[in-house]
Amino acid sequence: MAPVSAVAWRSVPSTCVVAARDEVIHPDSQREVASRATRAIEFDAGHMLHMAMPEAVAELLGESARHFVGNSNISPEF
Repeated sequence: MAPVSAVAWRSVPSTCVVAARDEVIHPDSQREVASRATRAIEFDAGHMLHMAMPEAVAELLGESARHFVGNSNISPEF
């Protein structure tokens, strides 16, 4: 296996979600990590964001998938 020559987070567009009311991982720590992403989105929810705001998470995932498929050579028909 070839050695890693680059880290993907520097060249691949990414989205990081911050849970503003998280009591497990402090939101400031999340924001620090999110600052490296192409886009950071903050939701007013706790640690279980996918349980508290499933529609918002689903929409974000769908938006990201549509953007990826629309900007790549990958066919949406897997």
